[in-house]
Amino acid sequence: MAGSVAVSKALAAGDIQLANFAAPAAIHADLRDGADFVVVLGAINRLMQTLMARPGITSLDELRGGVIGIHQAGEVDDFILRTVLPMVGLESDVRVEVVGRSEQKPWLMPEAPADALILHPPAPYDAEQAGWNPILDMRSLNVPFQLSCVTGSRAWIDEHRDLVRRYLRGHVEGLFRFKSDRNFAIDVLKRWSTTDDEGVISETYDSFETEFTDNPYPTVEGVANILKAMSGTVDGADTAHAGRFVDNSFITELDRSGDLDSLREEFGLEEGLEVHG
Repeated sequence: MAGSVAVSKALAAGDIQLANFAAPAAIHADLRDGADFVVVLGAINRLMQTLMARPGITSLDELRGGVIGIHQAGEVDDFILRTVLPMVGLESDVRVEVVGRSEQKPWLMPEAPADALILHPPAPYDAEQAGWNPILDMRSLNVPFQLSCVTGSRAWIDEHRDLVRRYLRGHVEGLFRFKSDRNFAIDVLKRWSTTDDEGVISETYDSFETEFTDNPYPTVEGVANILKAMSGTVDGADTAHAGRFVDNSFITELDRSGDLDSLREEFGLEEGLEVHG
């Protein structure tokens, strides 16, 4: 599905029951529409995107007075910018505008031009080959932010706890297989990504292998930063408690049962050891 807003709508409609996507759209839908979504697994728990600038712009300072594009209001990039721009001193010096979405080449903007975009792997590496410049690797900021996570409606999850528990164990197994088996993961990326460039695929794997956690608890701090980004623009964000959007009980059960340790051992992810096939 194209974009987290579409995914949250599908969840709210009951067309799907669980989804792996970035949390801002789910939290936005909860606050705005009472969707009652809850995050039950965290796969990527900090910002890891890249701010890419069009050819000719090579630094954050050169972006002053320019435009940063987002694909759609309320998408994850919208709230990432609300978090990051104050941190890099650009909060008042750039405009944020909706530029539309091109599925094959995310740096192409069908509705309006912009000087920079937030791009997610594999797009940054692909865009760089097309002449775009990375001007901010958000990993350097080390900001807790609930990105890739498994989310569903609280009511459905409460009614299907055993199914959710079994699904999440499988999801964790998939994460650990990805981290430990490079060749397998590369094949998966080739099959499902928007590029078949070997170099781009390889760099994409390296990014996700680093960022996928082997301790997949969703983070209250990561949700709190999303609520902070929504403050003043989304009703209820100022007073909502971040813990309300997080249910750690399933991962806690997997942890206490020894399943997490068993899976880490199976895939060579015990402390201090990482295996790449």
